[in-house]
Amino acid sequence: MLNIDKVEKVYIACGYKDLRKSIDGLVMIVQNSLKLNLFEKALFVFCNKQMDKIKILNVDEATKELISKGELMENKLIKKMIN
Repeated sequence: MLNIDKVEKVYIACGYKDLRKSIDGLVMIVQNSLKLNLFEKALFVFCNKQMDKIKILNVDEATKELISKGELMENKLIKKMIN
């Protein structure tokens, strides 16, 4: 589960990405296209072409987690991130 207190950076991928990709597909984008360290304390944010959906990739030493916009709203994580 995402612990927002441990996040140090948020990367927003420029342009749109195919949100049909699985966790592993987005991991490949972070590593190969963006050339970023997947295991730093960061969130990686992707949006679709219409810019009405987002997915957030959270990776730590033990887990990979993919969060969609709907899950963010349900869990009220956006409010935690803003405050």
